Amino acid sequence: MIQIILEQQNLVISYDKVKNILICRWVGYQSVEGIQQGCEAILAHAKTQNQTYLLNNLAELKGTFTAANDWINNEWLPKAISEGLVRTAYVYSPDVFAKFALNNLLKPRQTSDKYTYNAFGTVEDAIDWLLTGSVES
Repeated sequence: MIQIILEQQNLVISYDKVKNILICRWVGYQSVEGIQQGCEAILAHAKTQNQTYLLNNLAELKGTFTAANDWINNEWLPKAISEGLVRTAYVYSPDVFAKFALNNLLKPRQTSDKYTYNAFGTVEDAIDWLLTGSVES
């Protein structure tokens, strides 16, 4: 059962109760302010539901969001990890600028024994990895 938490023009946040995954579907072009507001909404829900797995589906995202990457990595991510986030899966957008922005976001490779993330071409592979730590061939 999937519950919609937040539905906006640029972002839909839902919660898969069966798989215990917070799912964020980013849509269209994003502003830094919109990304920050969306990330704060993600964090607020993660706190209340003791959420450990996050799926950031960027398949419908367009354009770059590199202006928000430092904020995500240096301000938001440490808060999310301290609140219990363990694993984040990203799904690539077919948009070349969005792919570049995601690769730039992931470049610092901020993994640890408490947190890791990975990027995938499909939602199915991302969910498999979130739930098992590996992807079925």
